[in-house]
Amino acid sequence: MNRSYSDPSYGSKKSLSMPITGSVVGTMAAAGTELAATPVQVTGPIVASDWSLKCTVAGTHSAKSLVLCSKLAGTGALVQLGTIALGTDAINDTRTGALPCNEALTLSAGDELVVGFFGTDAIISQFVPTVTYKERYVQSDT
Repeated sequence: MNRSYSDPSYGSKKSLSMPITGSVVGTMAAAGTELAATPVQVTGPIVASDWSLKCTVAGTHSAKSLVLCSKLAGTGALVQLGTIALGTDAINDTRTGALPCNEALTLSAGDELVVGFFGTDAIISQFVPTVTYKERYVQSDT
């Protein structure tokens, strides 16, 4: 893939809103369950720097978390990037989650961003995940 690094937007932070996670109702028996949201495939190398969740349906969720994961191209292995603890959420509430500064946040073309669930109780809300990222320079692209 050839990209133009002379583009003035290169290197600036960008936001990617993922599809709504879908209504998640019922008990997830296993921690680390991938939600049935449509994953977002990365088209070029990026470094994720932040993420948030906007609640679109109110709900109460104690001791539960949603987790941003990368799904590695070719292997399907989930790598946890960051967690957001849930609570009592009203419509349009936004919860932010920090991402650590490490190599796990670097995604390559073909990798996917997905949202996973940790906890054993029901989640009754819908969330719109948003990821902040920067494009990563790759010498072979020039």
